[in-house]
Amino acid sequence: MEDRPVRRASAEDGFTLAELLTAIVVIGIGIFGTMQLFLASLHATSATTARSRAVAVAGHETDLLRALPWPALGFDPVTAPVDPPEGTTVKVDPALAAVLATGPDQVVAGITYRVDRGVVWVAVGDDPQAEKRLLVTVTWRDETGDHVVRQDGLVAPDQSSATTNVEVAPGAPDSVSAAPDPGWPDSRIDLAWSGGSAATWEVEHALDAAFTDPVVDTASLPPGTATFVEPALSPGTTYWFRVRGRSGSTVSAWSTAARASTAGAISGACRIGAVHASPSPATIDLTAGTLAAPVVIEVEAQGTCAGLSIAVAPDGESAVTRAMTPVAGGVWHAAVEADLTPIRWATGIRSADVLDGTGAVLARVSIAICSGSGGCPS
Repeated sequence: MEDRPVRRASAEDGFTLAELLTAIVVIGIGIFGTMQLFLASLHATSATTARSRAVAVAGHETDLLRALPWPALGFDPVTAPVDPPEGTTVKVDPALAAVLATGPDQVVAGITYRVDRGVVWVAVGDDPQAEKRLLVTVTWRDETGDHVVRQDGLVAPDQSSATTNVEVAPGAPDSVSAAPDPGWPDSRIDLAWSGGSAATWEVEHALDAAFTDPVVDTASLPPGTATFVEPALSPGTTYWFRVRGRSGSTVSAWSTAARASTAGAISGACRIGAVHASPSPATIDLTAGTLAAPVVIEVEAQGTCAGLSIAVAPDGESAVTRAMTPVAGGVWHAAVEADLTPIRWATGIRSADVLDGTGAVLARVSIAICSGSGGCPS
């Protein structure tokens, strides 16, 4: 039998170049869409994780406030940091006023969480301390914008086993150590102590071992605390620190003083003492990128100072410098405008540097910027 070549049908000739290019384009569009969906999912997961961390921080801080002891009656009323329930009056215990201080900030996975606290006493009938209202707000910023978590609590004396009227007999720490902060060696000192007992801890610093002119840094650290960071110090300066325990109106003896020096050099005969920023926290309009009021920086200068100025980056990038003006008592001040268009203020912690005439940094102060809609305290 004669062999004959096998011929393929026209349908079996394979794909044309046009068909291959069309298939590649279709597959590419599908892959691109899938990648966009994947990236969106990653952003959503990251935002959810950040919010979960903020909720956990707020819950922990609320528990700490709930555990504060019920104070004695008879304190004077002052302005409350949170809105009271309708139809009630509110008083704040001065012994707990320092608890309302912000911070310390917590940095987790590159995101800084800012903590603000509030404690008010709600009067019902003739009882000015019938209930204790708690407020904790945690603010942070990520690639999706600014966020706030707020947690409230209302506690009565018989509603929480964590509330107690028993005073702890205060005792001074056995030892206190001080060292420059590794991240901010020219402006911050890290303290640590051990031993002692207290309902709250009090920390002071001074420029001499005799504590001739002491400065109270805090008097409201929780009893389980054994560390403290002192910010906004002058470079090239030696400081002495001491710690004691407090329990109501009873205080312990002071601990043995610990000494530490900030890095850097003092500019000639000019020495910068305390540095203040007001308001801090400052309230921002996120839409306009402006503040509700200018930020005023004041420094207490000693010696011969000239040409002082401040430098701050409102958006974290663009630096703004303003000359400082001397006023009475060795105090210098400068104001940074609320509206710096085209530069926008942004939420977060901004460091304002005090500069001498050569541009050297003499001191630093932190300015907290947060959204008023997030419960930013006044």
